[in-house]
Amino acid sequence: MAKIKTNEHAEELLEKALDKIFAKKAESALKDLKEAYAIDRHNPKTVSALALCYMMIGDRPKAIEMYKKSIELTPEDTRQYYYLGRLYIEENKQVEAMSIFSTGIYKCKEKLKVKPDIDTYIDLAKIHAFQNQHEESVLTLFKALRLDEGNYETYRMLTEEYFNLALYRESIIEAEKAIKLNDKDHEAFLYAGLSYHKLNIMTRALEFFSKSLALNPAQPELKSLHDKIIELKSQNGPTVEEIIYFSKQTDRHRGTVKWFNDENGIGYIKLHDGGSEVFVHYLAINKDGYQSLYEGDEVEFSIDTAPTGRIAVRIDVLPSAVSKIKNGRVKWFDEDRGVGEIILENQEAVLVHYTAITTSGVKSLAVGDAVSCEIFDTDNGPQAFNVKPARASHAALIEDQGDNKFGGRIKWLDKSKNIGIIEEDNGHFQAIFKPGEALESNPGIKSLKTGAKVRFGVVDVEALESENVKKAVNIEVITNE
Repeated sequence: MAKIKTNEHAEELLEKALDKIFAKKAESALKDLKEAYAIDRHNPKTVSALALCYMMIGDRPKAIEMYKKSIELTPEDTRQYYYLGRLYIEENKQVEAMSIFSTGIYKCKEKLKVKPDIDTYIDLAKIHAFQNQHEESVLTLFKALRLDEGNYETYRMLTEEYFNLALYRESIIEAEKAIKLNDKDHEAFLYAGLSYHKLNIMTRALEFFSKSLALNPAQPELKSLHDKIIELKSQNGPTVEEIIYFSKQTDRHRGTVKWFNDENGIGYIKLHDGGSEVFVHYLAINKDGYQSLYEGDEVEFSIDTAPTGRIAVRIDVLPSAVSKIKNGRVKWFDEDRGVGEIILENQEAVLVHYTAITTSGVKSLAVGDAVSCEIFDTDNGPQAFNVKPARASHAALIEDQGDNKFGGRIKWLDKSKNIGIIEEDNGHFQAIFKPGEALESNPGIKSLKTGAKVRFGVVDVEALESENVKKAVNIEVITNE
């Protein structure tokens, strides 16, 4: 009877201590936990709480001792491997840390084989992250998202991991989701601010830094950065990136891309009216995913003014006969490595990496998915970027084009040069054609008109590298009005 009362007292001490830990009163909690531990040295909850308490007050040797004991008592509790590994790193015990992290990864994976659960995925992601295995961490978090799309911790971790991978726009997107679920945690605001800072959008960075500091003032490095940005803004005014970010869509202009450098994300556009040139920055391109322009692209844009001169903003790439968008189907995709392969319509196989998928949240593909993408040359050969699900009509075309003919209208004609453009009915693509060939196929028609309704087949013809030029063939004139 006395033993039962003693154990009940230990449980009461533990509950009281946990409340103090959650209130960040670790020193006060420690006294209760020591007393509870003296009563029952084999209660896993008490041992784990004592380890956490020692870690919070900075007594790493004691924390290590208690986490080792906690793992002996409950080896299936995967979170402990992460904390113990961190403590070993902080104590400069690299070998011990690597050993415990490896064991933790193994334990997580074995546990997930039996029953996938979100907490274990998050534990595994944390271990990967602490070992600078940020891609493995992100891919693990995708699996957690599939189980629960409303878990704040998953989004907060994605925010941090995308930042570590220098994927700043993705970091901001996931931070906003985390903040919607929990607006009291300073870390989501912190990483959103750091991402805006990396994008050189200082006004937004300051907004998020201020909110992070309001929630947790004990961030001296962040406070220093915050104050430095304010000082620089007062001296230099808005950055080019800020001008682009906050720009409005005013009068529209058209022009041709003179050149664009993918490495530094800048170039110039030559205006049609007058031939003058304006600077272009990749952030101004209205496109999800990889923002780039091709030399010769026809574009529509507004113009704003920066200290360095005129800049193009709100840039839209206009449709052309030279389509950069290619369609295909997913041949395979490895969710553990985040890589796969797409077979294009011309049967060319290209690699795809999960970061090239434009959707937010879980970035993954299923075998057989119909997708559209752009192809760029990389060190590993041609690779798909800006990968997104194909429109329903495109997906059907990839699957079965029936008689291999499309409907469309003649958009433009130059009879003197025997060249024209047909636009597919849904605006999915344009194809060049020779009016002379069309007339030969339709002997009852003496002259073609702009706007004529036609049915036509398509073949690819050689063009510039990375471009897919479609040519209309076997043209059947339906109406010539």
